Amino acid sequence: MPEKEVFHVLRVTQLDAEEINNGICSILRNEIKGSLQTSPFSYLLNFEPEIYALLRFVLWKYSVHDTESSIGQAMLNSKYTNMNGGKLINQKKYAYGMLTVVIYWLKDRQRLLIAMIAKLLEKNEKIHLLPLFEKFISHFITVLNFLSLINFLLFLQTGTSVNLIERLLGLKHVFRGKPSPRYIDYEYMRKELLWRYIMDTVFCILPFVNFRKLYNLTKNWLQPSVSPKDKEIIPGSVLECRICSEKATNPYSSECNHVFCYYCIQGNMNADSNFQCPICQIAVQHIKPLVICKSSNKEY
Repeated sequence: MPEKEVFHVLRVTQLDAEEINNGICSILRNEIKGSLQTSPFSYLLNFEPEIYALLRFVLWKYSVHDTESSIGQAMLNSKYTNMNGGKLINQKKYAYGMLTVVIYWLKDRQRLLIAMIAKLLEKNEKIHLLPLFEKFISHFITVLNFLSLINFLLFLQTGTSVNLIERLLGLKHVFRGKPSPRYIDYEYMRKELLWRYIMDTVFCILPFVNFRKLYNLTKNWLQPSVSPKDKEIIPGSVLECRICSEKATNPYSSECNHVFCYYCIQGNMNADSNFQCPICQIAVQHIKPLVICKSSNKEY
């Protein structure tokens, strides 16, 4: 009978499975912690590390123990085997669960364990050994972090054992069946890049566009023809700005004797050197202050 073909898992898939496992544990921890912050369960926060250890045990029981796959592996259609491709034995499953649960529990209860050992040493009159023990714990954590770094570098080179527990137990990631070819669609990325380039181009061009001039040209083009009679200044509206249609502030007049606010007419003239009067379409080249005689109510 021919031996079943083994399909090895890519490094990126192994990293994805590890990230999924850590993310699920983090989400569940946050949900449990939020639930325990309300009475009458708030006292259970004193046993938070034990609750998290129980959570990891449950996750191990219904993943690696029952299916030979972690949660992340199950989502990516992979599983654990021995380095030679053989089926995972129960001893390795139990060892994986114990290390996964105990290591994280010891990390969470580190301070409490040191305090308990300190009391024990003090009771036995060996308190002078406490600094040595704390130094040993510190060096042990440093060595563990260094080994994790070395293991990750080896993982990048060989593509096996993404964490120390897998390397210690000789576990290997393989696909459950023939994997489908990885297909990466760049359509969304192309659309995003195209939109980004368009926006960058538009924002570079906008400061150089004279919108005031475009507005005036469009307004003059769309404005209906005005008869000579309509061009005459209507009595009673002599001080009305022909641009903003409000009472002229600091009134100025143009060659055509129409009245404007100084800021309205000056702003349009600065933006458009060929600005035309919106009433008679005569190009405004010069403006002058409008002087009104209050006694006779006449302009000069």
